[in-house]
Amino acid sequence: MKFDEIKKLYKRIDIISEANLINFYANRLARTKSFDEKNSIIREVDIIKRRYDSFYEYVFIRFAQDSSDKFFNGEFKYIEDNEDEFKKACVKFAQTLLDDDDLDKLKKRWGKYFFDKLEIKQNLYYKDVIGLNINENKILKEISDRRSAISIPINNEIVTSRNLITHLTSPDREKRKKVTLAMNNNNVKNKDFYAEKYRDLVVIRHKIAKRLGFDGYLDFSDKDRCRIDYDHNDIINFRNSIKKHLASNMHIITDIQKKKLGVDSLYTYDMRVYFKEHNTIPIKDPYLLLKKISENLKNDSPFLSKVIDKMFDDNSLDLNPRKDKAKITFASYLHNFDTSFIFTNYEANHSEFNKFITCLSYALLNYQSSYNEIIEYTSPEDDIIRAYTTAFSFIVMNFIDELFLNDAKKYATAYKIKVLYDILFYCLISEFEESLYLDIKTDIEERYEIFRKLHAEYFPFISVDKNEFDVGMWWLNYNNLFNTPMLSINYAIGDISGLDFCNNFLDDKKSAFKKMNTLMDNASKEDFLTSIKLSGLKNPFIDDNVKDITIKYIENLANEYKKI
Repeated sequence: MKFDEIKKLYKRIDIISEANLINFYANRLARTKSFDEKNSIIREVDIIKRRYDSFYEYVFIRFAQDSSDKFFNGEFKYIEDNEDEFKKACVKFAQTLLDDDDLDKLKKRWGKYFFDKLEIKQNLYYKDVIGLNINENKILKEISDRRSAISIPINNEIVTSRNLITHLTSPDREKRKKVTLAMNNNNVKNKDFYAEKYRDLVVIRHKIAKRLGFDGYLDFSDKDRCRIDYDHNDIINFRNSIKKHLASNMHIITDIQKKKLGVDSLYTYDMRVYFKEHNTIPIKDPYLLLKKISENLKNDSPFLSKVIDKMFDDNSLDLNPRKDKAKITFASYLHNFDTSFIFTNYEANHSEFNKFITCLSYALLNYQSSYNEIIEYTSPEDDIIRAYTTAFSFIVMNFIDELFLNDAKKYATAYKIKVLYDILFYCLISEFEESLYLDIKTDIEERYEIFRKLHAEYFPFISVDKNEFDVGMWWLNYNNLFNTPMLSINYAIGDISGLDFCNNFLDDKKSAFKKMNTLMDNASKEDFLTSIKLSGLKNPFIDDNVKDITIKYIENLANEYKKI
């Protein structure tokens, strides 16, 4: 069904009635002894959830498309005012399922992974922490407002949070240095504010974890991120492997980078620039860009090509920026209408191109996941999402010449280098966060010293001008430290699996596509390690695997980098 036709059929659902209906089915499930009836009840609740989910996604899309639209502003407010009742009903039904005498048989019917995630979510939210969550969100808004207000004059330009990445990737090294120094000075100016707010966030999150019965936030976060098949010891070992095999060998790439830039040392303001003249520009029309991606996927992955073409047929694409449109990027799937929707504010630059490809890959993954029978708690988790989106990006690099106006191979090489920097950065942030949540009483100077130490371990190849920059303050720049605690390591783990896929892709393109399809099929049906294993990829928590993946990737990348 086309998106335009959904507009004609739009009707607000009665959220409270839907919640009451789920409560009715929960009571009925608790009384019945019939296994067949239990499965029928689960199916009926699944239908309700899909109906609600489609309603929510559609309203959010229309709300984001035009902030001046009073009707859909009102519809979104209606959802916000009533969604708690729906969630409570879902929690009640989930708990009834978990208490059922036929639980083992139900797991065989609907999948063990679904029930594993269901149990985790129930344990996370069985006590009231709404007051603490409200305070947490209040602090996050204060931080967001402070960041949004950043306005730093550099020469005749104003640097803001929105155009910062453009300045940091400028081929003008002196300009990059000035911008980085200005950011450093801005941190000095605001350090007490950020230090206080971050401390408050850590304390609140610790209280949430304790109230929910955990020893601390680290234990809570492992469950919150649905790490079913690996634990915190695995994460620690993974980070150590990254230091041992990636951080210690990254100089192979950075030595080439120094030659390309004509410098003797790399500083933090050089990390995003890989060629002296780096002005590659992607296709300006996002719809043409998407068409070309679809055409190039037809031979190797006709299913993905068909999904993209279906979005064109459904008119479920909103890709260009305009007045009153939300400045966000996301992909949705409307279950009841079997259509994906991509929402971007695409502009022809590196940053927006990266967002565009990530958003597209997530839309494809979501579409495949929609074939699961139950939508609650079956969205893929961040580690597997990252593995797939990184793998998909490497596939796109295979036909990058058709997506850029000039010097496409420079972009492809730059992306491949950036993934390595990202892995190191995410591991650094993970270890830094961990230290603070283990000891919530650290003061601001202790935090700076911890960050300086870890930066030297993960980025030994980066020089620091101590007379101008305080590396210990750089953590203040990273939004995910504040907004999505203990998430960054999922990205690092997913990226390593993405590198593994890239190595496979270079060896055997046909086999690699099969592995990617298997990864898609299992992304929301199985835990991370099972999905990786079924796809024929290597377990990233084994030290020798990290070594093999990173060394092979670095060797191939170095050969490619030297030739450009």
